[in-house]
Amino acid sequence: MKTKNLNIFLSYGHDQNTELVEMIKHDLEKRGHDWRRSITDGLTASDKVLSFLSKHATRDPGVFRDEIAIAIGVKGGNIQTILVEADEEVKPPVNIDHIQWLDMHNWKAAYKQEGKAWTNLYEEKLS
Repeated sequence: MKTKNLNIFLSYGHDQNTELVEMIKHDLEKRGHDWRRSITDGLTASDKVLSFLSKHATRDPGVFRDEIAIAIGVKGGNIQTILVEADEEVKPPVNIDHIQWLDMHNWKAAYKQEGKAWTNLYEEKLS
């Protein structure tokens, strides 16, 4: 059964976690999904919003918070979140702090190990 290709908006802070976001973007594209750069157009045209929670991204004020507010208004809160730093360091905006996130806060340590451990962790989380 073929799954529908989605338009996905990637919301993240351009920080030390950009490498992980780029990997996920690349693999989503390989699977036939599309992503957008323009904030308003991307959020409006997207099927899903994928938000990467980091200390930098969730700072106040910040573009990420604006993107989340737009996503809630346009998409009615259809947002998936990925925690890319320890949860005690990240302070998600109150309008999404109730959303369960995919925990990838230890991605850097696993990525440095490379090999099967990293590949298995990454593939498991990506699926």
